[in-house]
Amino acid sequence: MTEERNRSLRFSFGMIVFNGAAFLREVLESIYDFAFEIIVVEGPDLNALPMAGPDGGSTDGTMEILRSFPDPEKKLKIIRGVWPSKDQQCNKFIEEASGDYIWQVDDDEIYKQEDLLKVERILLNDPDITAVAFYWQNFFKSFDRVMVADPFYEVWRLFRFRPGYRFLTHRPPTVVDSSTGAVMNDTKPLRGQTLADAGIYIYHYSYVFDFQVRDKIQYHTNFRLNEQAVGTPRLPAVLSRRTWIQQGWKRFWAMPWMRSIRRYFDKSFHYDYYEKIWKPWDHDPEGVESRYGISPSPCPFKRTTVFKGVHPEVIRRRLAVKAR
Repeated sequence: MTEERNRSLRFSFGMIVFNGAAFLREVLESIYDFAFEIIVVEGPDLNALPMAGPDGGSTDGTMEILRSFPDPEKKLKIIRGVWPSKDQQCNKFIEEASGDYIWQVDDDEIYKQEDLLKVERILLNDPDITAVAFYWQNFFKSFDRVMVADPFYEVWRLFRFRPGYRFLTHRPPTVVDSSTGAVMNDTKPLRGQTLADAGIYIYHYSYVFDFQVRDKIQYHTNFRLNEQAVGTPRLPAVLSRRTWIQQGWKRFWAMPWMRSIRRYFDKSFHYDYYEKIWKPWDHDPEGVESRYGISPSPCPFKRTTVFKGVHPEVIRRRLAVKAR
């Protein structure tokens, strides 16, 4: 990349990483030259804690990649810990940011370098834009197939940043100006369709390998049954007025055997996704897609198709090495 030293906008990339070694090196390589700084918050939230190692962190070589990644310009900052939730993790990296924009990036999301520059030019031409959403090229089971969303599905990733801004939530990523209450997503957004029309996407490698999917289902099982408490019956109003009854009610339904009952009756998530959809797809893709779609939960991703585009350069290099 030849333009990074002459640019006037400073992009602070914020990343939550836990057991993200599969594509972490490529993610960092794809943004390093472009970034003003990269703030990595490593470690599990409480839903991922059962998958953590003895030190409370990643177990798959994530830290080895972070520690060994070349950082000649000292852009990379690593913050480790165990976190109550992903909201806290997002707000940790935004607290540390000092750029003009905060750009959330997942550890399996990769950009083309030319697309990063295109987005920057859009923002230079219209500095009133406060938030940017993207469409995914969402890879499924290989580097040759992608999920198809109908209707299109966009993800919020890039936000104007000033001191005092914070994340309201990680799901979906939403940034607010604490002093005024203005939500960046709503003020002057740039939507995913506009970028897609210009050929700009996030290349998302989240459903490529078996182990990624197993970890994803385990995490979202914990998230739904623990943090969201899906399936917990509501207390009668007359009882809910007493705090001690509310707390006891929540503890009762959080017990392992009651957790299993809640899971059984929750029909809005495929807890058996790996066994029912992911593995059978190999033998009957059309049948699986027609019966279940291809997502663990109801969403626009219902089928797959052959990827006809071009991967980012870092992925092309990886595939070329593998082919030797």
